[in-house]
Amino acid sequence: PAGTDIPGYMEQLRAGNWDKAARIIMQYNPFPMFTSRICPHPCQDKCNQNNYGDSVGIHSVERSLGDYIMEHMDTYYPAPEKETGKSVAVIGAGPSGLTAAFYLRRAGHIVTIYDRMEKSGGVLRYGIPHYRLPKNIVDRVETALTAMGVEFRMNTEIGRDVAIENIVERYDKVYLATGAWKQPVIGLGGEELTEFGLNFLVEVNTYLQKAIGNDVLVCGGGNVAMDVALTAKRLGAKTVKLVCRKRKEDLSASPEELARVIEEGVEIYDCRGLRNVITDENGKVTGLHTVRCYSVRGANGKFTTNYDEDDTLDISADYIIMATGQKVGLDFLGEKLASQIKTERGLIDADKQTYATKYPDIYAGGDAVTGPDIAIRAIQAGRAAARSINRALGGGTFEF
Repeated sequence: PAGTDIPGYMEQLRAGNWDKAARIIMQYNPFPMFTSRICPHPCQDKCNQNNYGDSVGIHSVERSLGDYIMEHMDTYYPAPEKETGKSVAVIGAGPSGLTAAFYLRRAGHIVTIYDRMEKSGGVLRYGIPHYRLPKNIVDRVETALTAMGVEFRMNTEIGRDVAIENIVERYDKVYLATGAWKQPVIGLGGEELTEFGLNFLVEVNTYLQKAIGNDVLVCGGGNVAMDVALTAKRLGAKTVKLVCRKRKEDLSASPEELARVIEEGVEIYDCRGLRNVITDENGKVTGLHTVRCYSVRGANGKFTTNYDEDDTLDISADYIIMATGQKVGLDFLGEKLASQIKTERGLIDADKQTYATKYPDIYAGGDAVTGPDIAIRAIQAGRAAARSINRALGGGTFEF
């Protein structure tokens, strides 16, 4: 998805040339130590070896290469040789924002990252469990970027602590990479009695603990739902169940993530539609009322859910976590700017090649433009946007 020359770095590794392999991968992906651990690796779906059996273990090779890069941070994250004097503000310290900051700083620009959280990484730090991505890896990357000269201004929320207009006025260019952190409202009866899956992961990743019930029910079928279910299980819940509309074999979660939660004892209720939270006379959650979902596609192939309201099932639970997706929050833009760059779908309108918005000097990429997606596509957007910004500012080269 990022355009990485996988055969190129594989060839170099076979020849024992780790330095050349590292430079090839970092042309397009500066953080293989992240993506190798968390990405569902769609690259392996396209591997030619699938014609004869299993794919090459690209993500495993990438992880070794990413760890090699971490061992030589000074070599692969150097400060620029020349300064341009041009300044860029990056709003959001997630994978897309960090990528843009890396390439822009490499080209010699002054780069400042703003983020509302206490530490950098965005979803890498707060949305991915420790067992998939140890947070000391995120710390090491932040340290390397800081050594390059990137400035981090954390605990700073745009729109509250500083107006977006002030940012636009202060810097030559602005890159918006704020991600998708907002809870969608799906219309479930008693939805206010449930917990948002991303908030659940943020709290666990921040404090490494979380008070949960004995019988946890997770709603959703993606990788976030799997992360939530497995985290709840490892926090000590007696039972963890997962309910989803699609069949198990059709879930958007990667097969290995699904296999992992099943192996650790999570019970899957597939082909079920959510209707309402069940409570006792004291208002305490006791379960979830569901109906059978017999199809998620219409005759034209488009996503359309069809339910059998007579086929019901009440699933017992005292703690329900909603992991059915995230929304993009753009309140920080304010009415004037939002009217120019916000789409009807509630996303930022940016050109898919240059990532420039219709507002002068503002670029945007990642989940804020596409909606929730995988990290490697956010990285691709961050690099492409940095290339466009650098071209506009007349900066140096990205080449390794």
